Amino acid sequence: MNRAKRLLATTACLLATASVAGFGATSAFANWQIEGVTISESVEVEAESDGEEFGFLIPALNIQLVFKKLTYDKVSLVKSSATTSELFLLTEGSVYRISPKELIKNCTPGGLTFDTKGNLFLHNGKTYKRIEGLSGQPMTLTTYSPFCPLPEEVEVVGSIVLEDASGSFSNEAVSHLVRQAPESLFPGQLFFGENKMSFDGRWIEKLKGKEAGKKWSGTI
Repeated sequence: MNRAKRLLATTACLLATASVAGFGATSAFANWQIEGVTISESVEVEAESDGEEFGFLIPALNIQLVFKKLTYDKVSLVKSSATTSELFLLTEGSVYRISPKELIKNCTPGGLTFDTKGNLFLHNGKTYKRIEGLSGQPMTLTTYSPFCPLPEEVEVVGSIVLEDASGSFSNEAVSHLVRQAPESLFPGQLFFGENKMSFDGRWIEKLKGKEAGKKWSGTI
């Protein structure tokens, strides 16, 4: 990626973060809780499929990326904060044209490794989670085989706002169904290089290890 494109991508990422942050701020008293008790050490979380694929739409390029499998490599609730450390993978991908809808044969995307952080924040009395790249870093780098109508490498920058399907991450539950929050509340802030990208997918989060099977929530 040349210097101009890197500058544009970095600017888009900063604008995205500033825009979403404007909807609400994380309180100094925000914490993760397990069965009503604030965690005293970081706790790992695991993902479970909801049976749906994970799609990324890039309308300006008439392209959709679709992945079948989500794996949490290391995702943790961080103690003494309402943040998460998130390293997860999307694999078994395909590339489609949006219109007309068709698989682009022999075009194979590499797996996506997201090395990110999450922050809970309040908006209209509900708790949401914003996922973004580590400081100064893209969310992920996408790669493609030589037969794709795309560059060999493209950075994905910006952020995604997630919601708990129950309405708020502050609702205590053993399993949290996670999905992208409505675009009407948080307009898209995800960029595929210099092109706006939208995400569609949902999955289930549960505690793992010694805390497995317990109810948990994020409080602000």
